[in-house]
Amino acid sequence: MIGVITDSSELIRQGENKEVHNMCTALKELKNEGRLEGRQEGRLEGTHESVLKLLRKGFSASEAASLLDFTKEEILKIQQKA
Repeated sequence: MIGVITDSSELIRQGENKEVHNMCTALKELKNEGRLEGRQEGRLEGTHESVLKLLRKGFSASEAASLLDFTKEEILKIQQKA
């Protein structure tokens, strides 16, 4: 902005480079956040499958909760959604 006000092409060029760098950094951060979210969702789905497998094999909700470090209520919610 100062480059525009002072009509300095060098300051304008530097500002544009910085804006591009900031935009690239922001896009990389957004991409990494998306990857992290995807991994977390994938793990959650895998955990749900583990819960359902234990329940199908005859484990109680309490036993599955204890084995997977969940609460009994969480196990029951997963079971209801299946």
